[in-house]
Amino acid sequence: MLEKLTEFHSAFTLRIKTSSGQNRPLENIDFGIRFKIELSKCLNKYAESSFNQAALTVQQTCANFLLSLVQECDKRLLPNQTVIKGLVDLNPGYVLSRDSRKQFSNLPMVNIIDENQLDVIEEQYRRIVLVDWQGHDSFKDKPLHECSTMEFWTSVFHTQDFKELSLYALSCLSLPSSNAFVERVFSQVTCMKTKSRNCLATATVDALLMIKFYLLSKSICCNKFIVPQSMITLYTSDIY
Repeated sequence: MLEKLTEFHSAFTLRIKTSSGQNRPLENIDFGIRFKIELSKCLNKYAESSFNQAALTVQQTCANFLLSLVQECDKRLLPNQTVIKGLVDLNPGYVLSRDSRKQFSNLPMVNIIDENQLDVIEEQYRRIVLVDWQGHDSFKDKPLHECSTMEFWTSVFHTQDFKELSLYALSCLSLPSSNAFVERVFSQVTCMKTKSRNCLATATVDALLMIKFYLLSKSICCNKFIVPQSMITLYTSDIY
């Protein structure tokens, strides 16, 4: 993940800055082929000098936006590279290795753990390597070697002995790199809780959002969702 982020950051920076870090002149900024095509169409359609000046204003505005974006990326990505690199230590390949696993104190973001739970989570981290996860009931549906880091810790969370440790790991892995996703959730709440539905309970809104974003994450359309038997069994008179 870090390699892809760094590569994207470097490629994006070169669009507006030289390799020496100097801002490129307006005519040398890479606005993208689509931008140039649309700008050329407009210039050909409107030959007035006033429009040419407006086109320059648009280009300068876009350049300022790109420069601001690069500066924001610099502030967020560069200081947090160590934290992002540390997330790999939560991969089951490292966590379950008796030789290459890091000491608990060297894991990423241990400062987010409640001090009252530090000893409990550290002890769970020491014991997790002793469990035979390959044959564990948590990995009946999907073998351990096919699980992503997030899937591994989600499965471990459902066991009784490592809840605090897995919750810490999931908290690290789920920290957003920006607030864009959070803003999308707020937008969905606005679309969902309209004037005609303003009496929706908070628990209902939470459930609807979880369903919506689960389907989005799995690229599943709601009309193609197959209801599992385990869900059907929950539909009893007790849900009312």
